[in-house]
Amino acid sequence: MGLSAQEIQRIREEALADDVEVPPQAYEWTPEQAQEYFESGGTIIPTAPTPPAASGTSSALYEVLHTYVNLRSEPKLAGKFLGTKPLGSILEVDLERPDLGWVRLSERVKGSEAWLLVDGKLLGLGPLLKRLPSAPAQSPAAAPAGVSAMPASSSSSSVQATAEVEKLVAPVSYVVVHSMVYVRSAPSREARSLGTKRKGDVVSATARCGDWVMLEGPGGEWMMVDGRAMRLGVLMELSLKKLPANTTWYVTRKEGCTLYKAPGEGPLHDLTGPALGSEVKVDAECGLWARLSEQSHWVEMDCFFAG
Repeated sequence: MGLSAQEIQRIREEALADDVEVPPQAYEWTPEQAQEYFESGGTIIPTAPTPPAASGTSSALYEVLHTYVNLRSEPKLAGKFLGTKPLGSILEVDLERPDLGWVRLSERVKGSEAWLLVDGKLLGLGPLLKRLPSAPAQSPAAAPAGVSAMPASSSSSSVQATAEVEKLVAPVSYVVVHSMVYVRSAPSREARSLGTKRKGDVVSATARCGDWVMLEGPGGEWMMVDGRAMRLGVLMELSLKKLPANTTWYVTRKEGCTLYKAPGEGPLHDLTGPALGSEVKVDAECGLWARLSEQSHWVEMDCFFAG
């Protein structure tokens, strides 16, 4: 098991490092790794957390079977009470301890790890949680007009290794609206975790595959946008930057502008966009996309900076 918030704070205080930020992955470190990090002033970051023995670290979904299940700060009944999850809740966990009979919630609660007891038979309560089957692989879909298809990066842990990836015409910005969203090595919940993004973080995407988007950069990092099919809710939304009223730009691209319903979606072929030399008003940006004030349609920013 990783470190609790109290343990991390104690190690930070002992290292006289109150001004050193606590990274999200610190909760998975060993005490020795945390001590090295804080004593270095945050310059030495452990390359990888030490996984606990006899535990599963793959993400999984559980359903609450009891009227409610308590959340504890540690995998034991004496752990600090953090709240409850009601009957029917679908929970994502990132650590299973079959040897102890507990699972850890993916999201942190009140700044602490949150653990749930799986079976309450010894307490006279019966089963509390039920593990749900893994989500099936998404079937390949044809790329819509305006995007080009390319094969997904192969990964031994990815169930979507043969799915098509749609390369976006221009980068799109997303903001995380869930408490925490995993960054993975492929567009699959079974793929290796590369870290997490927290609520409010903004990322730039250059490709998509089903409900997943690939982050801008050379690393092939993926994040899920819409988790409603797995009862996780919406995880990320378009990140819009509002522009001052009456912001006016001029079309400089020879071919003019193609209209899109939303950033990254297919073009609206039945509509004609602004031509070269046109003066248009825009009211918002999203990555390298701009929204036209009058039509509420989107165009690539390249329309205004090409030439």
